Amino acid sequence: RIRIGVVDCLATDPQNPLSAAIKTEKAKSKDMTVRIGVYDYLDCLTELRASRLDIAIVGIGTNETLPEDVETIHIYDELSGLYCAPSHPCDGVTDPDELATLLKKAEISVHSFFMNPMGDSLDMHLFDESADISQGNVESTAYLTLAGTHVGLIPKHYADQWVKEGELVEIAPETYSVVSQFNAVRIKSAALSDVAQQLWHEFRLGTDQ
Repeated sequence: RIRIGVVDCLATDPQNPLSAAIKTEKAKSKDMTVRIGVYDYLDCLTELRASRLDIAIVGIGTNETLPEDVETIHIYDELSGLYCAPSHPCDGVTDPDELATLLKKAEISVHSFFMNPMGDSLDMHLFDESADISQGNVESTAYLTLAGTHVGLIPKHYADQWVKEGELVEIAPETYSVVSQFNAVRIKSAALSDVAQQLWHEFRLGTDQ
């Protein structure tokens, strides 16, 4: 058995290697069973430290660092941007100063990953000027953004479905973008089962290719 934790809304990212890694290891170990749980970042660490998870997939901002008790493999980068509905005042505004003024007045929704206590430097000061910015997960932010009431910071792979349908528009991507580094994470002192060790090795091989 292998127990894996992930943060939400990663399945739509074509760069996420988790499903391919599971498929590879399942072909090698027919009796392997897999349990996947969806948690926020801090809960992933809590579950790892309590030995209720073997490996977690979590993201951090490029200016942040992971705790010293974990071992990591950087597996891919995720790009997030600011989005709004076509009915929102920010839609179609191209003047940088006008847009900055509108964003300062807007309600901005950011999923809780960006509010974790590892670090608070996002190089996007407008978040500090909004009183209502944190949601429990990416999906909560998507609901508010689609409603037209909020500007949302959403991973591009997740927002693409609504952009294609004309329900969301991206706001000044050359200015308002955040890169998150996604890592496979395990506790250094924990002894992994054979199958968990094989999956960890599979992630390691992916970074070498």
